[in-house]
Amino acid sequence: MDRKLVAILVGGALVMACTTWICFPKPPPPIDPVDRHFVHCNKCDREMPYLPERLEKPCMQCGATDTMFATKESLKKSGAPPNPYTPMGVALLAEANILLAAVLFYFHYRNKWIKEEEFLYADCDRCRQRLKYRADKVGEFGQCRRCKHRFVFPEAFVEENEAVGPWWQPRQWQRVFNKRWKSFRGSA
Repeated sequence: MDRKLVAILVGGALVMACTTWICFPKPPPPIDPVDRHFVHCNKCDREMPYLPERLEKPCMQCGATDTMFATKESLKKSGAPPNPYTPMGVALLAEANILLAAVLFYFHYRNKWIKEEEFLYADCDRCRQRLKYRADKVGEFGQCRRCKHRFVFPEAFVEENEAVGPWWQPRQWQRVFNKRWKSFRGSA
C-alpha cells in the first residue's frame, strides 16, 4: 500500500480517536436527594413519584434492572433529555467526511504527482509476446511473462523501413505486416 495513503488514513484515525476521547459524554452529576421528585425508567420511559427504594428495584412495568434514575422535573414537562452522544456523533461524521474527501483527493491527483515515465516495447524472441518496460530498464535482464525466456531489454529504435505511415498509405502498412509475418513464420 502507498505510504502517503497510509499516512492519511492513520492521521484521520488519530484525529477521530482524539475527538471521541474529548467529546465522550460524561455521566450527569448526581441530583441532591432533596431535589429528587420523579423516578424514570430508561427502557420503557415510565415515570413515577420519587421513593428511595424505587431506584434499587427493577421497573414495575418492564421489569428491567438498573434502568431507574431520579430527576428534579417531570419528563412530561421538560421533555426527554437530549442524547449525550449527539455532539460526538456530529463531530465524528464531519471528520469522516473530511477523511473521505482527503482519500478521494489523493486518488484523483496521485497520477499527476507520479512523474511521467517513458515506456518502451519489445517483442520476445521466442514467443513474440509484446512486452512493455520502463526506459530505465534498458540493458538489464528481463523475462517474458508467457514463455519465461530471459533476455536483455533493448534500447528504443525505429527502423526506417518499419516506420508505418498514415492510414491513407496502405502499402507501407502492408510492407511492415509482410516483414513481421515472415520473421514470425521463420522463427516458428
